[in-house]
Amino acid sequence: MRLPLIILCTLCFCQTLAAKQVQWDGEIVLDQPMLLERPGQLSIKPGTVITFKDQGRIEAKSIRIDWKNITFQASAPLKEMQRILLRYCDVNITNCQFKQVQTTNKKWHNAFMLMDRCDVEFSHNTLKGCSAVEWMLCQSAMIRQNHFADCARALVLHSARNAVVRGNTFRNCMEESILINSAHNNLIENNRFFDNRGVGVCLYGKADENQIIGNSIFSGKRGIQVGGSRNKLISNLIKQTTEIGIRIDKPGVDNMLTNNVIWGAGVGIYLTRSGQGNVVIQNSVIANCQVSVSMLGNGLALDHCVFWQNATAFVTRNKWTVLETATRQTDPMFKNPKEDDFRLMDESSLLKSGIPQGTSIGLFP
Repeated sequence: MRLPLIILCTLCFCQTLAAKQVQWDGEIVLDQPMLLERPGQLSIKPGTVITFKDQGRIEAKSIRIDWKNITFQASAPLKEMQRILLRYCDVNITNCQFKQVQTTNKKWHNAFMLMDRCDVEFSHNTLKGCSAVEWMLCQSAMIRQNHFADCARALVLHSARNAVVRGNTFRNCMEESILINSAHNNLIENNRFFDNRGVGVCLYGKADENQIIGNSIFSGKRGIQVGGSRNKLISNLIKQTTEIGIRIDKPGVDNMLTNNVIWGAGVGIYLTRSGQGNVVIQNSVIANCQVSVSMLGNGLALDHCVFWQNATAFVTRNKWTVLETATRQTDPMFKNPKEDDFRLMDESSLLKSGIPQGTSIGLFP
């Protein structure tokens, strides 16, 4: 059954579609909840524009979701409910646009789209002016080459595992661009952040064994927040964040930060309170910050790190001390920091002077 070009769907709460397959194309206005629970119930043609209105929302369980080149938009935020809720689904959402799709006053992460225990491919999508997209308890997710702009909290991994978040762009987000809440063994790699007013990447709660590698955070308020245990931050660039480069908040054990560069932050490294063990920062550069390191707790170890032209070196309270090994003050001799080229010049003393032997200090070990 092919629906007309413009249709207003007025289904009762969680009423299912008719037994026959329904195909949407053209312009669809959805003003009541729709439940999908059988394979092939609904197909949406590429190019379709879906407008959520009033209580309009899509809920699906245990089916295949294959949405490509579809536009989702909303006339107003939906209070306390997601516009899209997918449970136990095999999900492929590619080349779609989401415009002003928002949830308000929803507990936890205020997500307009929640994928609960789904296997997910979410790629090449554009989200503008939306609330969060959340992956909860997912065991596999590929989230790549998406563009988030003017969002509140953009992307949430909640108790998820084995997700790959790679090559995404976040611009002018209000809260955390990426929030990793009690999630484990996820890879956050080669993402770029611009002018965000919250935190670029936030490891929160029992966020353990995650890898944050090769990300670039430009301007904005805060770069990366570290909690949890056994997380690795490698080769991340944080440039000109107004408040903090890396914030370490009551960390667990065995967190390692290596070959990161913090350039022009308000505070380069900020340890808010003591945790369960030392956070080791090695082969890293902190330069042109107002304060290089500020400590309100114990548990920071610097190993083969370089400081350069920071207005204030260390600010500590309660006589906390930093464990230092082979730290030094020297010009790192980056090629062109103004143009974001943080490769080392051939004559830089940081080349092959890190740990282990033969490793360079800076972004490129």
